[in-house]
Amino acid sequence: MKVRFMKRTRIKSVIILIILAAFLIYLKFLHDNRANKVVYPKDVQVFEDKILRYEAGIISNLGNNGEPAFLEGDDKEKGDNAVKAVALNTVLSDRMPLNRKSDNRHKKCKEFTYNTSLKASVILIFYNEILSVILRTVWSVILKSPAHLLKEIILVDDSSTEEDVKGVLEHYINTRLSKYDVKLVRLKHRMGLIRARLQGARIATGNVMVFLDAHCEANEGWLEPLLARIEQERTAVLVPIIDVIEANTLAYATNGDSFEVGGFSWSGHFTWIKIQDEVVGALHLDKNPRRRGERAFIPCKISNDGRGIIRNR
Repeated sequence: MKVRFMKRTRIKSVIILIILAAFLIYLKFLHDNRANKVVYPKDVQVFEDKILRYEAGIISNLGNNGEPAFLEGDDKEKGDNAVKAVALNTVLSDRMPLNRKSDNRHKKCKEFTYNTSLKASVILIFYNEILSVILRTVWSVILKSPAHLLKEIILVDDSSTEEDVKGVLEHYINTRLSKYDVKLVRLKHRMGLIRARLQGARIATGNVMVFLDAHCEANEGWLEPLLARIEQERTAVLVPIIDVIEANTLAYATNGDSFEVGGFSWSGHFTWIKIQDEVVGALHLDKNPRRRGERAFIPCKISNDGRGIIRNR
């Protein structure tokens, strides 16, 4: 009887030790979580809560590969109303991932290789833009630009009044983009697109300045051919082929296999001019853009809604 009593006592002691150890581990877990949790001031916590709600509403893989996306129920109705009000399905934009995958380049683009040492300062101008649209632009530039070619991203706020692109955007940059060189410039009063771009250009430190609207998405391989051309001819001012993002479904639409160049109508308006097939066939497809002295043509779709690329210094 004594032996059985001692065995039972030992078993109870072991169980108690296990429970105690589990309790201590739980206390340590709670302590570590509290130690790692960032505590924001109340006014900043409001921004964090908004971002967390926004991130929770994102639908994985929605719109991948540039496919059209559709909403249902209340979101669909709200999205349709947004299209009527601001010509963009802002609800769908908020649901779509910021890193949606797409590679809509012409097949010949994938045959080219580039070897450039220039670094780009990408300058984005916005005024009361939708937060998710700005963020998708920024993330597309980050994710689809070779790290060694991207010097910085400069966001210039042309005196926005919407709270989401003021405190919320700044908090997002500080908390989600802190490991990237993303600068935010706030203008005290409206200056307009061109003067706002000049403000961004004044602080740019890259070899090349790339001006984009804040409602675009960079494509795969968008930056390399631009920098290679400028390295070949430093006085060149480039405009990439501009594809289209459909306002209601956010589908990514290209102009197919046709090649275009920028030009002007007789009234002075900028337009895209299709290059005739016989002209394309006569041009030398230069797969080594660093060579000089040959008439070359690179038919790459490199960004949608890009605006201009200029050598900085």
